Amino acid sequence: MWQFLTDVLGLPPSCLYVTYFGGCEELALPADDETRDIWLDIGISDQKLVSFGAESNFWRADQGSGGGLCGPSTEIHVDFAALSGRGDPNCARCMVNAGDARVVELWNCVFITHRMVEEAGSRIGLVPLPCLSVDTGMGLERLASVMQGTMTTYDTDAFLPLLNFIHSEAQRITSNSVPSYSSQYILPELSEDNSSNPLVGRTIDQEATAKPSRLSNILRAFALGHRDSATLPATKARPIMSDGGPVDYETLHRDIAYRLVADHSRALSVAMQDGLLPGRQGIGLKLRHLIHRSTRAAVLTGLDSATQPTLLQNLVSRGFSAAPFTPDIEGPSARSPTPALSAKQMGEIINQEVAGFVRRLGKLEDAFRACLSDGNDGDALTPHQVRGLMSGRYGEPVSWDMICAQSRWYGLRTPIEPSSPTSPSETAGQPKSPSAPTATKRLRTILKASPVTNDSNKYHVERVVQSGFSGASLAYASAFESNAESHSSAFIELGLFG
Repeated sequence: MWQFLTDVLGLPPSCLYVTYFGGCEELALPADDETRDIWLDIGISDQKLVSFGAESNFWRADQGSGGGLCGPSTEIHVDFAALSGRGDPNCARCMVNAGDARVVELWNCVFITHRMVEEAGSRIGLVPLPCLSVDTGMGLERLASVMQGTMTTYDTDAFLPLLNFIHSEAQRITSNSVPSYSSQYILPELSEDNSSNPLVGRTIDQEATAKPSRLSNILRAFALGHRDSATLPATKARPIMSDGGPVDYETLHRDIAYRLVADHSRALSVAMQDGLLPGRQGIGLKLRHLIHRSTRAAVLTGLDSATQPTLLQNLVSRGFSAAPFTPDIEGPSARSPTPALSAKQMGEIINQEVAGFVRRLGKLEDAFRACLSDGNDGDALTPHQVRGLMSGRYGEPVSWDMICAQSRWYGLRTPIEPSSPTSPSETAGQPKSPSAPTATKRLRTILKASPVTNDSNKYHVERVVQSGFSGASLAYASAFESNAESHSSAFIELGLFG
């Protein structure tokens, strides 16, 4: 790790910080002194070596997909300001793992030593593993931003060609002079005392999510039509843009839309080339969310037509890759060399999904604005407001994912998803459902005498399934057949959508 970053890539060691696991009393785990000693032997100074607890340097895999595997980690962080010569390389120790955009994680290394299990009384227990392993990962696009001297991946050559194409397509679709991407972000609120900070006009705001009250009120007033500065909160320090000037919310939202469309269109293109389709559950639902969020942002900021949006369709059907060049080194890949869907098919699917969503977009925005006018002065929607949006109390019912997108768009914190009614009036008259352990025990009792299901047939399937679309059929061949030719025989044929 260290040799590659410093010797091969030539990053100055003075611009790098290293963290390691400092122990956790709750988990009864000692500090990882072995890792600390290794870093010291490599030549890392105490000033650059920082210990953290389980909140930052103890990794756990998801219980469902990773089985609770876990262990201490060590990480390498880069100081962007010191790297560009605009900051003291010895003064950023307190910014490590503090949510500051100046110092960000670049590489991590996890030592898989235990399996985390739930014990009686909702306690968490750790079971040592008989065989240890190492899981390491580096952010490739983050590394590109470091090597190219940019603060974000959107300013690297991985995204700039795509952002430029979005600009040209937006002008063609709308027949208007759409401003190009200007890489604008909200910066931390700065007072006169720290206005001379060398990061002013250059760093990206991470505090906007940590202390969003002022920004929330400003954006909310803007959304509700109260644009008179007299209605905004009187503060000594106001948020500023990444160019050092006052916040221009029109430009800010448009640049956010550029980033959303670029990121989501790339993800959709790769997923659909692999054969994934938008749906109403699982991964398919996540693809629908990507389509809805990016379309909403593009339409609201004038990057796409409000009546016949085609920007996302054009982007996805073009099949943009992460970089505009062919890699010099190629290796084995799990992906099929032939896309599961053609560009035309992907465009038709996106167009159908966008057409259904854009008809509801105006009503969804009206419902959210009505919710904002419902007397909440906090930094996030209340559970009562969230339930009201989801149930249609303010007009068109709004999905949970769209509520989160709208909240962040208007400068609010992401709300807490309501799991059940909380007020006495909402719970009155509703039958109490049994607790999870009771329900599970009852289900096991019912199923105890039932025979075990024979699942063998689902691993040897050859059939044609007719979809709900007119003229569309899906044909599948088992991916578990021993014949190697059948592994790539799964395909999708799409006709005209009705």
